[in-house]
Amino acid sequence: KIYKAMETGKPIEWIRVHNLPDHSYFNHAQHVNAGKVQCESCHGDVKTMDRIKQVQQLSMGWCIDCHRTQGASDDCAVCHY
Repeated sequence: KIYKAMETGKPIEWIRVHNLPDHSYFNHAQHVNAGKVQCESCHGDVKTMDRIKQVQQLSMGWCIDCHRTQGASDDCAVCHY
């Protein structure tokens, strides 16, 4: 998909795998850059998947457990508007 998009100049039509509620906010940069969270922690080993699938449940409890384990803020306002 990436090579074809580069060759044709057309944007990639991504298929959404993870859906979060509209009232929650997720920023990849904060997790990857500041939190040093590896992609595989949430997305699994995508390079071995024939078809990308959701690996983690992404429930609020799962997120809070990760925040607490990593020493990140678990203040509601961090993720919810």
